[in-house]
Amino acid sequence: MLLTEEVPCGVLPALEEPRGARRRLMALALRDPAAARRLVVSEVTDHALFRWAETLGDAGLAPQAVSEAVASAARELWLWVMGDRIWPQLSANLAGRAVRRRGASPPSP
Repeated sequence: MLLTEEVPCGVLPALEEPRGARRRLMALALRDPAAARRLVVSEVTDHALFRWAETLGDAGLAPQAVSEAVASAARELWLWVMGDRIWPQLSANLAGRAVRRRGASPPSP
């Protein structure tokens, strides 16, 4: 999947893979797996909110929907850190999870 393509949900653009995050998180996981599991959710949430900031309102999505979507994908994020998932697959997964939460929380003004 090209980074400029829209993900299958057709609402959010594909997220670029956060540079260096996987390597840093993998190194942390070797020392403290629990901390790495918490940090991956936090880092990817921040990354998604930053990258999708201009798109969320037009898509009818609140930032809370993105946060919830990333948190609900914690296992998938861990598998990405461990090398068992590829980023384009995860990016589409996150976008789909966020879109399914549309309307669950009001969009920010």
